[in-house]
Amino acid sequence: MLRLIVYQETAHFRIATIGNPYLTYLLPPPSTIYGFLRKVTNYKSINYQNTRLSIQGIYGSTSLEKERLTLENEKGLKTNIIPIQKLHSSTWIIHIDSVYDKEIKEGLDNYAGILRLGRVEDLIIDFSLE
Repeated sequence: MLRLIVYQETAHFRIATIGNPYLTYLLPPPSTIYGFLRKVTNYKSINYQNTRLSIQGIYGSTSLEKERLTLENEKGLKTNIIPIQKLHSSTWIIHIDSVYDKEIKEGLDNYAGILRLGRVEDLIIDFSLE
């Protein structure tokens, strides 16, 4: 079993059924964690059938910030200003029990890119793996 501790300055995990403002889940959803693990293991088939997760966490504060979103459609570009809820100073503790434990550990140790959890803007500032 692996214990992954992740620190992010900002995080947003959009609740898809809520449109305006864009609200966030208070913890990263399992689907986001599975996608993150697939990315670091070079797209191994990590899913709910072969990997069990426990997700815990804490955040310092929330804010509702306005962001400009540009949408492209058949008529051209359309710009919207949407309020987005963000979590600040977030620490996530993720326990991972998987048949791919070795690949996950190697993938996190040797990952050459920038680690992200959630949106492209939500960088992982620091992490530890036990």
